[in-house]
Amino acid sequence: MPDLAARVGLSPSRLEHLFREHTRITIRDYLRDRRLRHAAAMLVETDERISQICYSAGFGDPSNFNHAFKKTFGVSPKQYRDQERAAESTNE
Repeated sequence: MPDLAARVGLSPSRLEHLFREHTRITIRDYLRDRRLRHAAAMLVETDERISQICYSAGFGDPSNFNHAFKKTFGVSPKQYRDQERAAESTNE
């Protein structure tokens, strides 16, 4: 956060305040959502192991990643991959 704030010439607290005022979410929540959506795309588009996708998406702990993923998408990363790939194969 300090690096981002410095790049735009604001204090970290002011940047957070303005971001939340305009988006209604915190920068931390926004970044987590972006990382999870990136991971979801990787689950469908690659055959990488889920633990590797976890790290590639910026999560340091697979357990934390699995919990956040399930909270956001309603299913585990493996279930998401299986469902999305099954849906793709029926659409072909």
